Amino acid sequence: MAFTRCYFGVHYLSNVIGAFIISLIILFIVGKLFDKLEDNPNFDLIILGAGILLSICF
Repeated sequence: MAFTRCYFGVHYLSNVIGAFIISLIILFIVGKLFDKLEDNPNFDLIILGAGILLSICF
């Protein structure tokens, strides 16, 4: 689907590749965050706060 965006001229290939790389970085960070905070009793509240913060940033 990402490459059809290039085919129809909606995005450049650099946009698609850049978004893919940013997505991988975010997934890596969130995975590390989950690993560190999994045993914390306030885990769900911390994840909620991080999700809201990331939503505001992006």
